Amino acid sequence: MNSKTKIFGLFAFSLLALVLVSALGSAASLTIDNVNYPATVSHDDGSFDISFDITNAGVADPAIGFVLSMTSGDATLTMSNVPIADGPVTISVTGTINFPKYQSGNLVGKVIVDDQGSGGPKEVPFSISINAEPALEISQTQEITPTQDGKIEVKNKGNIDWSDVDLTSAGDFDVDFSSNNFNLAAGETKIVTVTPTNLGDVGFGSKSITITATANDGTTANLVMSLAGSFCKAGEVGGNLEITDVRIDNKGEGKDDEWKLLDIIEVEVTVDNNGDDDVNDVFVEFGLFDSAGKNYVGDLEFENADEEEYDIGRIRDGSDETITFSFKVPADFEDGSYRLVVKAYSDDLGEDEECTALSNDHDVEDKYTNIDIQREDDEGRFIAFDNIEFTPAEGTCGERILMTFDAYNVGDEDQDRVKITLKSSEFGIDEFYEITSDLDIGDKETISFEFTVPQDATDKFYSLRLSAQYDYKNGNYKLVLDDDVTVSFRVIGCGVTPISGDRIAIISAVLDSDEAVAGEELVVRATITNVKSESAIFSVDGFGYQSWASLDDVSPRSIEIASGESKDVMFTFTIDEDAEGEESFDIEVRDSAGNLETREIAVNIAGTSTPSTRFNLGDNAFLWIIGIVNVILIILIIVVAVRVASK
Repeated sequence: MNSKTKIFGLFAFSLLALVLVSALGSAASLTIDNVNYPATVSHDDGSFDISFDITNAGVADPAIGFVLSMTSGDATLTMSNVPIADGPVTISVTGTINFPKYQSGNLVGKVIVDDQGSGGPKEVPFSISINAEPALEISQTQEITPTQDGKIEVKNKGNIDWSDVDLTSAGDFDVDFSSNNFNLAAGETKIVTVTPTNLGDVGFGSKSITITATANDGTTANLVMSLAGSFCKAGEVGGNLEITDVRIDNKGEGKDDEWKLLDIIEVEVTVDNNGDDDVNDVFVEFGLFDSAGKNYVGDLEFENADEEEYDIGRIRDGSDETITFSFKVPADFEDGSYRLVVKAYSDDLGEDEECTALSNDHDVEDKYTNIDIQREDDEGRFIAFDNIEFTPAEGTCGERILMTFDAYNVGDEDQDRVKITLKSSEFGIDEFYEITSDLDIGDKETISFEFTVPQDATDKFYSLRLSAQYDYKNGNYKLVLDDDVTVSFRVIGCGVTPISGDRIAIISAVLDSDEAVAGEELVVRATITNVKSESAIFSVDGFGYQSWASLDDVSPRSIEIASGESKDVMFTFTIDEDAEGEESFDIEVRDSAGNLETREIAVNIAGTSTPSTRFNLGDNAFLWIIGIVNVILIILIIVVAVRVASK
């Protein structure tokens, strides 16, 4: 090798050494301390922070980087590059290690701190224990109905794998599970169909079951599944019938959806047949449920004979029918919140084949209307009277009458003492009765008054007035009813001389039919009371009805009644088509000795809706006939005259 080559080699080596020395002189010199991270984490925490101090003893570095390396578990690092100044200097840094749910064991790894040039990165190791957290959850994904299975989702929300999950149920009905005793890894879900068995009638209330999931390590979870109630026994089925109108009309003191005790309520219901065929034997039923699903409709006092259910009969396709429920809220009805419902179903097809209980007029999901039944808060109306009866129902001159009724505390305060008064200036009645044994909220007291119909009374309706004083303090009543309650009592038969000297019986009667309508059947229930001192056999008959009805039956016509006791006799009439207004007939009762008792009974007849096609000639029928004959003769004379003139 020549000298030039040696000189060039030494120069190159010297230059390289200078570069290396320069590079080493410009590199950062890093140390790590004060490392912090949690000892344990929950599998669903999702992340944790790791922090530490970096000390630089060398020159500045504009971008120290961080890299995560995992040896156990799954995680990622969120940590931005940071600059560091010339040393000596110390900075604190924090990174976030993110990890997915459902892991178990440990998260083990290290954060590599790279000074971007030294070639000797620093490591920040960590090891964190993941807590063992078994967790099981059941949720409902599809509700159970009388015609639909339910569905549930069973989810392993913990970080422990299970080899067996067992489903059981307990409650108002039994169920079958589409899958049971299954594996469920951490984070895994299982959809299971729940089929009700032995369901029975659900009614408007609801039925429920509790489903329990139990894992092989004893971890459990519960879910209550409620079967939505419907007034229809099998829920909404069929689709031909539709309730298009539910109209509530409070005739009393309260509002349509806020009823007071003794209010008269009318509920009008319209049912449409939207199908292509007639629906036979359609029934409309009314219900009033509390929040627990108990039906209190039987406690209402209905005016119609069928009470809470109407038999509409057949509804032709495309037609509708309207019926009205009419009832009184009894004075002893429990106040509170209720749900008014109606349903229409076909008894011919079966309620489980054709039934609807939905209506757009309801205020809660078309299923029911909320009704609030309230006690009286007006202190001038705290006492009410109900179930007022007279025995006999009508009286005659000199007859002794027993009046009974119930006095209720319908207010919102207990009463220690209440004074009830009965007055009638025409009968000369001014009596009172004191309730001294408390009349608390909702309590009632049955009270009786007796009075005699004056001998000089006339046949008409008389008014008797009931009132009450209450809020008894220091020997005085502080409150009195704002308005007297007026009760009508009819006096009839005064001035009639009895055939026998001594009375043998008392006769009273009431209408047993809903009402008296021309052209329809009328049933009158007569009550015969034996006032003789010994048992007697009576024969019973009716007279004086021939001008407005025919008498079809008297049952029984002969009855034996013990002394002081009463029995009923039913009179069945067919009312004439043209009968209308007030009519009457006589009930005659005769004993075996020939003694006779009579009683006139008045009947108010409603006319038919079909107009009559007959001429009414009135009391001057003969004159009408003569007039008609004269008109015919005049017409004949004119015809003959015209023919003669034409010839």
